[in-house]
Amino acid sequence: MSILQLPKFDGILKEDSGQISIDNAVFILDREYGITHADDERPVLTTEDILGFLETGCTGILFYDPDIRLGSLTHLYHNDRFSETVEEVLRHMTVYGSRRHRGHIIRPSENPKIRDPLLETQRSLLESGKLVSPFELFPEQAVVFDTRDGRFSKRPSGLYFPSIESRPYGNRIIREGNVVYTNPAPMSCCYEPKKIPEPSPK
Repeated sequence: MSILQLPKFDGILKEDSGQISIDNAVFILDREYGITHADDERPVLTTEDILGFLETGCTGILFYDPDIRLGSLTHLYHNDRFSETVEEVLRHMTVYGSRRHRGHIIRPSENPKIRDPLLETQRSLLESGKLVSPFELFPEQAVVFDTRDGRFSKRPSGLYFPSIESRPYGNRIIREGNVVYTNPAPMSCCYEPKKIPEPSPK
């Protein structure tokens, strides 16, 4: 059991089988979340550089509804918005029919400052049935998650983020004269599906 009182992920990362590429993945930057599902043209969620160190840095939050194979991945920059961000993301997921989720916290080091809001949020989600079991801790700096089978994957060598300006979705670029910078909003959705997902085949 971790400092955050969460069980640690002990599953096996699936090997690259050529089904994950730059063309079917949603790349999520800090202060963003993305939502997708197995039948979408981009069914893979990925982020990197979750460089949490002790009481600083980022935290990733992943939710997955296996009944409709819908997932979300959040790259949280400010840990003091943990509860608000979870509420925002789950509310957005319900638009696509999401109801009951597996949840993972992605962080290479453990931040005791988020323990209280995390455990309170977890308690509320378990009581409401939105979370089917306690969060699992995924202790890595990067994550690749495939909604088609609900599994974490090793990062394929060709899966890289070229630049925010060339990303064909969720462009947060703001231009003022010759100055280019990213949207400083606390949290924004960079990607969502174009249609409601079909129920998962049994």
